[in-house]
Amino acid sequence: MPSIENYTEQVGIDLPKAVSLLLNKPEYLFKSQKDQVDILIKRFPLGNNPISPEVAEVQQEWSNVGADTVPPNFSLQALEREYVFKDRDQVISFLENHPFLVPLLLEAYSRIDTFFPEYPQVLLEVVTDPEVPDDAQLVASIRVNLSPDEALERLDSFDREWWLQSMDRAKGELCIDVEFL
Repeated sequence: MPSIENYTEQVGIDLPKAVSLLLNKPEYLFKSQKDQVDILIKRFPLGNNPISPEVAEVQQEWSNVGADTVPPNFSLQALEREYVFKDRDQVISFLENHPFLVPLLLEAYSRIDTFFPEYPQVLLEVVTDPEVPDDAQLVASIRVNLSPDEALERLDSFDREWWLQSMDRAKGELCIDVEFL
């Protein structure tokens, strides 16, 4: 089995590779418990950093009893690669209060890309009803430059193919719509 010195594949910011590594929990990569502890606390001898500190952070989080998700900041970084946050602090605060939306949003982006491949920009914003100030909702707006008929036809297909089956997971806290440029 490979030792820590022989394992040189870097993951950097490659989220799918990091998650793949962590799902497999490659304990065999470490010669001893000390190597694993050194990696988890980001103490690396020169040239012996087999995984990025971000991945070590995820591995440490997943090693906790009962852990079943990646750390919130790791997931938020992934979301920020896909979405534009209109008011970053407000969106992050909303997502911290509704963490079940994070994996749904990551999944939604790949589905949105299927129906709107030429319009990759999706805006996330927290919208509050002026008549009910305590009632806020996260809105994902797919920014398009299409005719209204074409945009609504694609949105309807998106709804039928995926969103209507998945929207229960949003618990009424997420709306996905189009925004015309």
